[in-house]
Amino acid sequence: MIHLRVLVPLIMLMLVACTGRQIPKYNAKAGKGGYHTVKPGETLWEIARNNHITAQQIAEWNNIQDPDKVSAGMRIYIPKGRGAGSRKQKRYDAPLAFDRERFQWPVKGYVISGFGMRDGSRHDGVDIKASSGSPIYAAGDGDVVYVGSLRGYGNLIIIRHADRYYTTYAHNSKNIVKLGEHVKAGELIALVGATGRATGPHLHFEVRVGATARNPLFFMPTENNATASAKKSNSSPRVRKGHYTPKKKVDKRGRRRR
Repeated sequence: MIHLRVLVPLIMLMLVACTGRQIPKYNAKAGKGGYHTVKPGETLWEIARNNHITAQQIAEWNNIQDPDKVSAGMRIYIPKGRGAGSRKQKRYDAPLAFDRERFQWPVKGYVISGFGMRDGSRHDGVDIKASSGSPIYAAGDGDVVYVGSLRGYGNLIIIRHADRYYTTYAHNSKNIVKLGEHVKAGELIALVGATGRATGPHLHFEVRVGATARNPLFFMPTENNATASAKKSNSSPRVRKGHYTPKKKVDKRGRRRR
């Protein structure tokens, strides 16, 4: 088992390494990560077996929560495999696993950038849009193992949870908790900001098992998984569930009534 004093610096190193990492075209022979275009009739499990990785890994990196939606022509990212000569056995036919009760959503908002590949670079978490100064809550019970600032991530907090899980909260305008504190799920830990490499206020949220990045959307309830497009839609705005927008009353001349 890796000691905490080794694991936390390792996570920090991974965070720094992931800023601006470019991904090459897929090279199966070399066992390097890259892209793959789905062929007619290919399934998620066939792709996984042919590349010596699990379907779970491919699903999380491409946010594939319904394997039946994998179709010919899709361009998906294949994480680095162990190679055909690996002695470690994998269950390529294992169904996708979700742990929806593991964590709660850390901030009220909409996902504007998902886990996986973004503009040719790795994105090891999800970006949740929220107003500057909005409260950020601990996604689960745990101990605060890092509070500070990191290149690209700005003000940053890392919490260690049970079963070697870690959550990361970045771009905060203000870190509220202190190093060594024990926090409960839903406890206020920071405020939303745009510190570090951020184009606007949002929370960059990561989930890791050890030092391995995992897709946060596989570990949180689906009902809060509201995804907002980064591009403006030309269609009429949609009223969110639970909100009522009254109609404007006008007279025969089209003037609004008071």
